[in-house]
Amino acid sequence: MVMTKKQRVAAAKKAARSRKRNAALGNTTNTKKKNSKKHLPSGTSGVYICHLLKKNGDYCNKTEFEINRKIHENHHKGANKASSKNITSENQYVKKLEKGNPSALVFQTGKEAGVPDIVMIKNGEVSFYEVKPTSGSGSQLKVDQGEWIKKNCLGNKIDAYLVTYKGKKKFKFKKMKLNKNNIERYTQTK
Repeated sequence: MVMTKKQRVAAAKKAARSRKRNAALGNTTNTKKKNSKKHLPSGTSGVYICHLLKKNGDYCNKTEFEINRKIHENHHKGANKASSKNITSENQYVKKLEKGNPSALVFQTGKEAGVPDIVMIKNGEVSFYEVKPTSGSGSQLKVDQGEWIKKNCLGNKIDAYLVTYKGKKKFKFKKMKLNKNNIERYTQTK
């Protein structure tokens, strides 16, 4: 089988990762260098269990190679930072809705799966708002969110909006009304 350059590069990266993991565990099989086996300090096995707390209050308990520990801990930091930014953006949009609609009842829905972030009830009319970043991996509706909106909002002629934000502390928002024609464009694929 002839490999393309892309496939060769991918295979080389995979082999390098395997060598790195094996070195962390002390399992080197490199025959070119007889004494290349890395010795770990006594009492360590090269593997650790993460005891950091996740946002939901549970311990992570993920088993990682010691060599990947810093990367894993940085994932926790990045996830916490992204989560706090999303919470801040939602709070700012709630305030914006309250300011623009003083007679309306505006509240955040919590962590129920599929339900949009914000609900506004004004003059007996209900509308839902899902707040997402303008770009990045979390910029589209999750599959369960798209299905919930289709079933509970669009099917019952209730307004649903996708609100995207830009910025760091003071966010700029863009509101798009979702309908049966455009919801697929803003929903992740399965």
